[in-house]
Amino acid sequence: MKNQVDVLRGFYKDNSIAHVLNSSLSKTQNNQVKDDIAKGKTKLVYVAPESLIKEDNITFFRNVKISFYAIDEAHCISEWGHDFRPEYRKLKQIIDNIGTRPIIALTATATPKVRQDIMKNLKIDNVNSQTRTLILL
Repeated sequence: MKNQVDVLRGFYKDNSIAHVLNSSLSKTQNNQVKDDIAKGKTKLVYVAPESLIKEDNITFFRNVKISFYAIDEAHCISEWGHDFRPEYRKLKQIIDNIGTRPIIALTATATPKVRQDIMKNLKIDNVNSQTRTLILL
């Protein structure tokens, strides 16, 4: 996540354009990130599911305008995925708790069974061949 943020920041003068919010941050850094988000300076925030399940982060994000949720490495949602992480299974519940917005799920390694599990877990059930909510790269 940090590498992706660093690349994005390379295109802008203001580093507040993108942030990582995770357990590697100090309290001061965490507060700065949240301040930038609250002020609308930040356009993209990378949050690990393990950090997103913390109640103080959920409370914070309830008060922030969120355009959409992008779930990277979505195969981690599936118990049949090669890199299952239990916190990913809670994302839909957390998203509903924060505020429902469109969801995009991205992965490069999902089998048909894993894709079905991702869609079921995220409650993406109105997918047809014309409109894909779940994008698998």
